[in-house]
Amino acid sequence: WPNKNTPIQETLKALNELKDDGLIKATGVSNFTINHLKDALDTEYDFSGNQVEFHPSLNQQKLKQFCDKNDIHLTAYSPIAQGQDLNLEIIKDLAEKYCKPECQVILNWLIQQGLSAIPRSSNLEHIRENFETTNWSLDEDDINKINTKTKGLSNRLINPGFNEFDY
Repeated sequence: WPNKNTPIQETLKALNELKDDGLIKATGVSNFTINHLKDALDTEYDFSGNQVEFHPSLNQQKLKQFCDKNDIHLTAYSPIAQGQDLNLEIIKDLAEKYCKPECQVILNWLIQQGLSAIPRSSNLEHIRENFETTNWSLDEDDINKINTKTKGLSNRLINPGFNEFDY
């Protein structure tokens, strides 16, 4: 998480030292807004990813576009909005169209846009369904339909009091 009390330069320097020492393969940040990312990019240190809450009802396309332009990989946590997005009409319609579970529609939508997704489940059947997401693809028109139908939604679920999402 970003923290204005800890300079980003100091944090990225420490992470890069671990990378240089061969103790880690890559460095990344979490929950960085575009402004946080700009601050991080202004340092001399390298990082390659940003892990954020990203799902249809928190479709952070501006952040994704910024990351794409700056070669920062996005990883989506809470990719199905703790189950809430399984009930979105567009997701249900596409699940019916493709004869696939709603969770696969959402995960497929994320993956086809170049994001990684880290769904959480302890249910073995859900874990299997999640892995089967990569066995098929949404049509580009359907990816665009999800983006159009969810534009402007702001269903942030992970929002601790110390957040800096307004920066």
